[in-house]
Amino acid sequence: MTSEGPHNLPGAPPLLRTIESAVAKVWLYENVVITEVEQGVKINYKNTFDLLVKGVNYIDYKPWVYISHRIHPYEIDPKFFKYINLIPFLKGVAIVYPGGFDASLPLIEKEAIKRKVAVFDDLGEAYLWAQELLKKPKK
Repeated sequence: MTSEGPHNLPGAPPLLRTIESAVAKVWLYENVVITEVEQGVKINYKNTFDLLVKGVNYIDYKPWVYISHRIHPYEIDPKFFKYINLIPFLKGVAIVYPGGFDASLPLIEKEAIKRKVAVFDDLGEAYLWAQELLKKPKK
């Protein structure tokens, strides 16, 4: 059972699965995962392990892109990124700040994540970037 999902993405990709926890909501589209973390949460390995395992197991062995849709403020433990770098087949990370991102602020993800990282203010643009990244051959 699939649907278009709640994000109104370009090309209306089918929503394959939704995972919810006290930490975040996760939507799995074909080759793209969109996450919206709950307000005030501090993301770390311990409180996201279950979500990571469920998501990675569902995606299986195919290239994919992670989109962090930051509609709420939250914190990330910098040590968490070492686990992100271990995820196989992750091609890139898009970070979406719907209200815009202050480019004068440091963005730890660009330094800590060993994949392509891009920042957007529109979820649709991030999705299109993800689709283009997925078309590129692995180096």
